[in-house]
Amino acid sequence: LAGSNDHTTSMRSIYLPFICSWALSDGAQVECHEDPTSLLQASENRVEGRPIFDPMVGAFENGLHRDTLRSSDSLRIAVYTENIGSYDAVRMDNIARVPTGVKAFYFLDEENMRKNERALEKWQENGWTILPYKMVEGTKYISSARLTTKKLKFQTPSFLTDGKQFDWLIHHDANIRMNLDRMATFLRARHKSAMVLLDYCYEYPQCCGEGRGVECFKHNTGFYIDQAPMITPEKILTSLDKMKEWRDFVMAKIQKKKISMPHFYKLNVMIRNLQHSKAAQVKDDFDKVYQKSHEMQRDQPILPVYLEDHNLTQDVSVVSRQQLIDIAQFQKISGHKFMDL
Repeated sequence: LAGSNDHTTSMRSIYLPFICSWALSDGAQVECHEDPTSLLQASENRVEGRPIFDPMVGAFENGLHRDTLRSSDSLRIAVYTENIGSYDAVRMDNIARVPTGVKAFYFLDEENMRKNERALEKWQENGWTILPYKMVEGTKYISSARLTTKKLKFQTPSFLTDGKQFDWLIHHDANIRMNLDRMATFLRARHKSAMVLLDYCYEYPQCCGEGRGVECFKHNTGFYIDQAPMITPEKILTSLDKMKEWRDFVMAKIQKKKISMPHFYKLNVMIRNLQHSKAAQVKDDFDKVYQKSHEMQRDQPILPVYLEDHNLTQDVSVVSRQQLIDIAQFQKISGHKFMDL
């Protein structure tokens, strides 16, 4: 963000109110940081004439009022999403309001932030903290934008995952809206689970029910191997051989009864219990998914294999789409701007 020309000055006027709108501790120094990857640095926004949201307190502070702090026995919940390479529209409505006690973060690349300043102000007004994120270099298989998305999804910034500030971490795609008001009750009932994941079967009803995950795996990988290359060959063909290798590798493990894959997951929502005894193992498996994502377009066929390899499948609470609708008014607002391949 640093620079001396007029364009950079304009960009600073957009970014710095976002970067400087949050603090990680009550004793944080009032300081603005130019590096968009310095997410752990504390700062504070003092834009005159507008209510400013302090995400670590869960309150709007404009000199007129301040919401009540969450009680000490409440769950500490963080929510985040990302939108890299304009994969989704940055909408100006249907934005989830962030309730007191929940902290919400929206990560975007610099160009996306610059193009969507007005829309992002709407997100801020609803309690979301907007954070820029530096793009990672792509590989010969995967584009920079897609790999950056995978990094945020599976190698999430440590302030969100280390368990020091939050008990639960919710990730959802940027085209998803969830009402967060009742999530504490939902998660408290699942405190024995290391993760809460969405059952894939609403995409393919033939594999609904425990013990049918293999059918979902076949359906999912089969589509990307047999049909997707005819739809977007420029995206799929670069990593098609890697997907075939992974499918054959996993099917061999299943045939040898090394894994059974009781469930297959739709990963547009992932919820992690950061205080669970196996939270570190979940983090390790997420790191492995990110590394594998350097050569595969899709993450859905990868995660259930690593979870079962490390005896974590039984620690996953699998929920249906209808359950998320009932508890959180779960809704896919729109399709991705680019086909989800």
